Parts: sequence; C-alpha cells; structure tokens
Amino acid sequence: MKIILIAAISLDGFIAANKDDRLTWTKDKHLFQKQTLDHHVAIGKRTLSLINSVLPNRIIVPIDRETKIQDLLKTLCAKTIFVAGGAETNKAFIENITHLYLTPHPLIFGTGIKLFGDKNFTQKTRLEKIVSIEGKENLKQYQFKVINH
Repeated sequence: MKIILIAAISLDGFIAANKDDRLTWTKDKHLFQKQTLDHHVAIGKRTLSLINSVLPNRIIVPIDRETKIQDLLKTLCAKTIFVAGGAETNKAFIENITHLYLTPHPLIFGTGIKLFGDKNFTQKTRLEKIVSIEGKENLKQYQFKVINH
C-alpha cells in the first residue's frame, strides 16, 4: 500500500500559520485535486472543517485522536491513500508514510503549525520527481520516497 503525505508548506516548514488558518495562501489546490481524485484521503476532522470545501470523487477518511491507524489501514482496501493533514494526522501516520508530496510556497510564517506538529524524528528520503504546478510560475511539488519502508 502506498501512503502519501501531501502538503503545501511554507519555506520554514509550516503547514499553517495558526490553528484557524483556512489555507487560502496555497497555490497548488488544482494539483491536489487532480492527484487525490478517486483515492482515499485521510484528513483530520479539524482540517476538514477548516478547508470548508467539498472533495467530490474521493473516499474521505476522517481521522481523530482516537483513530487507531494500524487497525484503520487493515480495513481499507486501497492501493493508495493520501494523508492530507493536519499535523496531528500527519504525526499519527508517520510510521506508515511511504511517500511525501511537498509543495513549498514562497512564504515564511516564523511560527505556526509544523508538518508533524511537535514530533521529533529523523527519516531518510529520496527525491523521485519534481512536478511543476500548472499556471503557477516557479512553484513545484517535490515527490519523495521514504527510505527504509
């Protein structure tokens, strides 16, 4: 099973400026929609409520603090699952992520919500592909494979 963490990030590694950030600063929504179409998308309930957008033609898997990730993964019949945040959801999947699709945006927040919240760890990755964001000059998505999976 391919488990892909997908995120827009600031240059200093934040996925949101604060807990109420509605992510209006992201410029890669079209690519996100294209890549996740017809796939399972695991997303935290709070993040889902903040984006305030319907994600049609996807199987939304709402995640909360009580979700047992290993049990969930055993029940899903999917070749690919996208993990779309927030930080607590990303952190819950950390041991299972096989790929990261990150789109750095030309912003520096200084403070905010980190990709994996307060989790400290080291993980090796290998860059597999760079995807240009259609219609957004100089914005790229970097696709990494997690090594040791």
